Amino acid sequence: ATQAHGHKPALTQADFITKFQRNAGLVASGVVRNMNKVGTYVKDTVDDILYPYRKRPK
Repeated sequence: ATQAHGHKPALTQADFITKFQRNAGLVASGVVRNMNKVGTYVKDTVDDILYPYRKRPK
């Protein structure tokens, strides 16, 4: 028997919020990690451009 309305999702709201927060945390930490990586890369590249003759020790 299919119901047109009153269709309840499989996840309760609490489950959804928990899952969403966990995913948001994973995404946020991934973004932060990527930002750090990009920031380091940009800084190294800029240093290479500004100081081509005296390389910074890595």
